[in-house]
Amino acid sequence: PLYSSAASDVYKRQEQALRSVLAQETRFPVEVVIGDDCSTDGTSGIIQRVLAEGTAHAIKFLLHKQNLGVAENSNQVLANCSGAYIAPLEGDDFWTDTTKLQQQVDMLEASPDASLCFHNCEVYDEATGSCVGLSPDPRFRRSDLSAEDMLYSHMIQTNTKMWRRELFPNLGVIDGMTQGDRAIDVLLALRGRIIFIDKVMSVYRQHPGGMWTGASQLKRDMGLLSLI
Repeated sequence: PLYSSAASDVYKRQEQALRSVLAQETRFPVEVVIGDDCSTDGTSGIIQRVLAEGTAHAIKFLLHKQNLGVAENSNQVLANCSGAYIAPLEGDDFWTDTTKLQQQVDMLEASPDASLCFHNCEVYDEATGSCVGLSPDPRFRRSDLSAEDMLYSHMIQTNTKMWRRELFPNLGVIDGMTQGDRAIDVLLALRGRIIFIDKVMSVYRQHPGGMWTGASQLKRDMGLLSLI
């Protein structure tokens, strides 16, 4: 799995995210790759303290000496992943089911034609301090999503995904593409079937101003199609 840590003013969220990864129960070895992009809010100390408690998982902690930016930090984390599957988790979010990774690996192992597996998550609204529903929208809770679905609607939250690393071993996030993960979803949909687990296994924190803004972003995402 991949845990990509971005700077956050509320560093307790980082600890919650990391602990949710370390709590995963699997029948296979887990590699946790952490990218700390020169944070100044105490995140690095939190990570080091938690890791010092010990874990059965293999850890790669990338502590950058200078700020790389969101895109390059993510690229560095992805480049250091060596597992067969990638399960991304951003620092503000967290997993709630300790068998999430096992369930997704089981699904992908049983479906060799599938490229991506996702599930439901709770959406926590930072502005109101309450859960405002589930993601994705009910229309997209299914296993027959197409590349067109992915292109025109960013419906799969990052913390719910797992994909096969072999499909895009060199694919990272293009600088300036704030929804680059959505474009990656498009490419994965073109490489194989998308499968869905109808369970809530994570929480997504919704921040004001963090939603996709429309056509200008779509034009940036189209740039990834040259990678096909």
